Amino acid sequence: MVLAAAQLMKRGLEFSVGKNPDRGYVLVGEDESFKLWLDELTKRARALDRAQWPALIATWAEQNAPKA
Repeated sequence: MVLAAAQLMKRGLEFSVGKNPDRGYVLVGEDESFKLWLDELTKRARALDRAQWPALIATWAEQNAPKA
């Protein structure tokens, strides 16, 4: 999660992070639809090396962030 936050900061995207009892999340924007649940990303990213996940999260955020 820290690495994902670093990628978002590097790309200048606003975000917040948190943890529910069963999973961590990164929230991009204000809409519920922009929650990046790490368990969902894990399902989509199984073919990737774990080191690539932070960049995947940041790329997803860039593509799905609310437009100004």
